[in-house]
Amino acid sequence: MLTFLTGTYFTAKKEYIYEKIRALLEDGKKVYLIVPEQASFDRDRDFLMTYGERLSNMLTVTSFTHLSRDVLEENGLRVKPEADEAARNVLMSIACEECGDDLEIFRKYQGKMSLVKKLLDEYSEIKQAGLGTDDLFGVSASLPDGILKNKTLELARVFSSYESIITERFSDSSDNIRVMHSFLCENRIFEGAYIFFDDFRGFTGAQIKLMEEIFAQAEECWVSVSAPGSVNDYDSGSFTHTVRNCRKLRECANRRGVRCFEEKITGAHPVKAIDALSNSLFAAEKEACEDAEGVTILRAKDKYAECDLVALKVKQLLEEDGLRCKNISITERSGNYTETMTASLKKYGIPVFNDKRIPLYEYPLIKMILNAVSVAAFGFSTDVIFSYIKTGIVGIDIAECSVLENYAYIWQTDRNAWTNPFTGHPDGFGEEVTPESEQRLQKINEIREKAVLPIIKLKKELEKNDGAASCKAVYQFLVKTK
Repeated sequence: MLTFLTGTYFTAKKEYIYEKIRALLEDGKKVYLIVPEQASFDRDRDFLMTYGERLSNMLTVTSFTHLSRDVLEENGLRVKPEADEAARNVLMSIACEECGDDLEIFRKYQGKMSLVKKLLDEYSEIKQAGLGTDDLFGVSASLPDGILKNKTLELARVFSSYESIITERFSDSSDNIRVMHSFLCENRIFEGAYIFFDDFRGFTGAQIKLMEEIFAQAEECWVSVSAPGSVNDYDSGSFTHTVRNCRKLRECANRRGVRCFEEKITGAHPVKAIDALSNSLFAAEKEACEDAEGVTILRAKDKYAECDLVALKVKQLLEEDGLRCKNISITERSGNYTETMTASLKKYGIPVFNDKRIPLYEYPLIKMILNAVSVAAFGFSTDVIFSYIKTGIVGIDIAECSVLENYAYIWQTDRNAWTNPFTGHPDGFGEEVTPESEQRLQKINEIREKAVLPIIKLKKELEKNDGAASCKAVYQFLVKTK
């Protein structure tokens, strides 16, 4: 039996699933909770904190990736090491060379890394769709003569050669779900199990094929759906992809004689108006709510006036309602309001924190490490040196950095000049040498040494060490750099 648990984002689907799981575990049933890979740790921890260690140890929280890997390893189908990215690049390049005489469209790109990476991406997409090289050969045979037919045939030949090469020594993680699907067709390992699928926005073709076999074996399955329903279309395209996936799953279940049901989970938001808005905003049939308290709709002439209205409302909440800034959040959909909204809040004296994702390499510590290693590996570069200094954590302040940067600009300092004491006049060529200029030059050299000597030492350590010792050298460099 397959049940679709429908409901929008504010509904209590997670709580409903947890209670179902708890009851099944109390009865000694075998239960799986399958979630996206990035959510598996959080959901495992969440269930542990909610229901305790005893029930948590009885529940299997996993993802499609981990489930397929574990099943294959337990049944001896994955005894070969997994190919990493470098190995896949090399093997795909070899496959292209082996098929070189049969290639016309891709022949001029042979030997280029860009082609290898593109072919690996396409191969991964085909596997995610649940297809194989036989399907490509079939599609090619059905196409009329032309470029598309030839290109499809060449892709099929390259991918077939790649598969024959990689299977000799390695296993390919992108193929695990397909292999597990083939294994399930002959082995009913989910017989009598109760399986929940939650937190998914959609499923790949390979995952849907695997789920079809799971539906046929399991005692009962539940699929959480973030939509008002799993069958009907809606006014907006917001739920189109979700409903399309549900229809595919229904078709899979019908093919295997599995009955399908739909259970709508009602809202759990304490504010009735927000609950009604969540349930009815994109639904075909709207649900009226007489109590509109908690939802306010404002219209402004442009986004600047809109941001001012929001800022004034925040100021009112802080001054009149006694709220604190940490209790207020502002969300927007497009990402185009960040600067305008920040400016409006600052205009009205409201402290603001922008929860914006920043790449790891933009943080000063990481930037310092990357610049130091770059200099150690590729030689001194003035741009990289000053990027290293301007992180602000190498013991050189802004005034000292400015003095050094001015000297480097005047004398066009670069490369090996950084490793030797500076001798030029601080004010440029032809200026008279005085005790004051010599003192300034000495100060500039002291700043130079403070910047480059730790990197020179790091360079020497990296040149003579292996990977583990090099990591230790970088750590020691961080400890000593102040």
